[in-house]
Amino acid sequence: MKDKEANNPLIQQGEKLYPTKVRTEKERVTDLTVSKDQSLERSNDACNREIERLREQAKILMEQADQVEFEAEIRTKIRSANCGFHPVVNQVYFLYEKNESCILSLIGPDEWNGQPPYGNCLASVVQLGDLTWEISDYMSPQ
Repeated sequence: MKDKEANNPLIQQGEKLYPTKVRTEKERVTDLTVSKDQSLERSNDACNREIERLREQAKILMEQADQVEFEAEIRTKIRSANCGFHPVVNQVYFLYEKNESCILSLIGPDEWNGQPPYGNCLASVVQLGDLTWEISDYMSPQ
């Protein structure tokens, strides 16, 4: 074994090829290490607060994106809806859907005697002066 230790240029004289200690030296706690730990803890707290704030912002942005996507879907359904009249600007209409077919009506869901014949009312809508549609109220599925 002595010959192998002596022939290996990476091992200095008197070193072993295997570890001789089980534990490392005990870390000394000083004012400097306490100060560094406290600084790191404050920094981590600030980072965690910032991450939480960004997560809240992301959640709000995702909700807004879902809302915009839903409004675009409603406007697409209005575009393809059956309508037996010429829509008037600033008049409230009701968008119904039944069997993936949409219809625009002047009669609201609470004005029918019983169940609306056109299916589920998706939203009440108003045509604006520039001929775009504004969703004034979303109806809950029945």
